[in-house]
Amino acid sequence: MGVDITFADDGTELIADTPAERAAAFDAYDGAIAMEKRGHVNSDGRSWNDRWLGDFAGIRASSENPDVLIAYIVSHRRAAGLPELEQEPHVDDAHG
Repeated sequence: MGVDITFADDGTELIADTPAERAAAFDAYDGAIAMEKRGHVNSDGRSWNDRWLGDFAGIRASSENPDVLIAYIVSHRRAAGLPELEQEPHVDDAHG
């Protein structure tokens, strides 16, 4: 199974916003949120805040509909009782 792709107006290849791609992303995010909640230390030494902000930049650069994905992470971290991210992006987290 490959990744569903689409193209931005400028020709940039993006991960398509399909139900399968969302489900795969949400599963990965849920796993990372669970690790953060357990107190896992990132192997590269980054804080979870820095890791998520870096992930958000990657999501924005590579995804057809990044706001939905970022909103999912923000809302599910909140639901897990994790601290708010510093420099949190301004997204409508009602989608998550």
